[in-house]
Parts: sequence; structure tokens; C-alpha cells
Amino acid sequence: MLKWDPVDVMTCLEAEPVVTEYAVSHTYTVARDGMQLRLTVFQHIGDVHVSVFRDGVGPPVVECRLLECDACRRVTDKRGEFLEFAAGRLFGDRYDGDSVIPYGVRIRVTPSIQVEFFKYYA
Repeated sequence: MLKWDPVDVMTCLEAEPVVTEYAVSHTYTVARDGMQLRLTVFQHIGDVHVSVFRDGVGPPVVECRLLECDACRRVTDKRGEFLEFAAGRLFGDRYDGDSVIPYGVRIRVTPSIQVEFFKYYA
């Protein structure tokens, strides 16, 4: 199960989610500068789907699916504000909600939409 705070995601993305029945998924859509980010979080199974669309182009220009993601955190520091999602099954049930996520996917929407695969180096 994904450990996350839907309010943190909503705040960072500046978008309210469309929530399916029984809160199976939360889908956030953000549009900036001819790009559209669609983030869908399946909180019970931990899957996270990220798609980036370009206006006028049918299929997504970027599509990523994190399976069994167990951690998400909102970061606000000198680099700006963004979300970090851990790679699948990285923590098990041990994530505390605040610890650094060593690698995964980082998403920001300010000043523009950016999806980045990251790894922190010691």
C-alpha cells in the first residue's frame, strides 16, 4: 500500500483530483505551456501512472507506470517544490513519510511540467 498524503499531492500540483468510487484511484490533471500532465494514483495497490501529453499530439510523449510504489513525499527546498515517488517495493511497510527516497520519479509543475527519474548519490 502506498504511503502518501493526497493533500500534499493536490497542493504541489495545484489541482484537485477526480476520485473514483471507493477511492480506488485519484487522477490529477495539470496543463502548462501546451503540455498536460496526468497523474493517477491507485493508493490501495500502490500503482502510479504518469502521462505527459503535448497539445496537438494524440498519444502521450512520456508514459511511465510505477508498480507497487510504496512511498510518495512532497519536497519544498531550494530546488523548488516537487513530488517524489519511490521505485516499486523499495520500502515495504517501513516508510515513515519523511525519509529521503533514494530513487524513483520526481514530478514538478512549477514553473513548468517536468518528469524526472532520479537517484540520490551518497
